[in-house]
Amino acid sequence: MAGASGLGPAPAPVASGVPSRVPSLGAAAEWAALLRRDRSAFKAASEARAPRGAAGGRARASLAGQDLRGLDLRGCGLRDFDLSDTLLAGATVDGPALCTCRLAGVALDELGLPGEHQDPGALRTLAALWRGLAVEGPTLLFGADLSGIEATDARWSHLNLEGARLEGAQLSGARLVGLRLVGASLAGADLRGAELSAVDLRRADLSGADLRGARLVACDLQGASLQGAELSGAQLIRISAYDVNLSGARLVGARLERSQLLGCALGGAELEGLRCEAGSRLEG
Repeated sequence: MAGASGLGPAPAPVASGVPSRVPSLGAAAEWAALLRRDRSAFKAASEARAPRGAAGGRARASLAGQDLRGLDLRGCGLRDFDLSDTLLAGATVDGPALCTCRLAGVALDELGLPGEHQDPGALRTLAALWRGLAVEGPTLLFGADLSGIEATDARWSHLNLEGARLEGAQLSGARLVGLRLVGASLAGADLRGAELSAVDLRRADLSGADLRGARLVACDLQGASLQGAELSGAQLIRISAYDVNLSGARLVGARLERSQLLGCALGGAELEGLRCEAGSRLEG
């Protein structure tokens, strides 16, 4: 990934703190104007956003489509922002903070990553993910925002996506191997026909996800939520887990093989035609 030739303009002078009026989350132009005018006030306003909940981070605010070329964005509170289609050529960034932002349509190879603690490999991986390329780790992308990513038939292996946001991700037909998705959100994700092998989904949120015809092999679902998920025709093989929330889920014609799912929430679940083979059990 090419780095920027310089560090961009000097940061704006430090000012008084939280501005008198914090921009609304979707006011991208106002956030951008505040960032250009007063980095300190931008950081204070960013930190004033409501917490996102148990997953950590802040409510997502938007800088989508804004022109931030050449700016020094280090240490300004740029975490958990929607940067979709933002212009960042020549900008200098804090890699770990940027990884928590939504980066659809961003030319990540135009960024500068100075400093001994930066990880250009992480941004290269993010760029490959957004482009729909096959990606093989190990790479740490803690808290990455991949919500809504279109990655049909994706081939991802051995990535650490703990706490990642994949809400509404289009992953039908994907092959996911050895991923760490502890505490990640895949709510509403499309995983039809996907194959998940040795994926760590402890405490992950798959509520409302579409897993019709999916095949899960040796995945860890301890404490995961599949509330309202569609699992018709899915295969769950060599899975042992407690405390899985399957309330309202559809497992019509699904198959469990050598799997033990115990202590599950099953209220309102549809289990017609569910097959429990090779000593498998599904119990509330």
